[in-house]
Amino acid sequence: MHAGCSALRLLLPLGICARHPKRDCDETVTADIERIVDIGLNCCTRFGASDVVSYRNTVWAWPALQGWIEALASEACVIETL
Repeated sequence: MHAGCSALRLLLPLGICARHPKRDCDETVTADIERIVDIGLNCCTRFGASDVVSYRNTVWAWPALQGWIEALASEACVIETL
């Protein structure tokens, strides 16, 4: 995740293998999410994807990313809470 977006990182920390209950977001978190969506839309334009979902699906399908996710899932060290 981008080094910015501190409100988002505080409320919804990145844990690609983790599953958490839905949480309510305040205005600062919503602003961070909107910023990330804007970045995603920019990536779509730069890389020729028609929308954010197709860009996400393209990135998600990368073998290197899938290998990284598989390696994370097999790690013994898991942080349950922050």
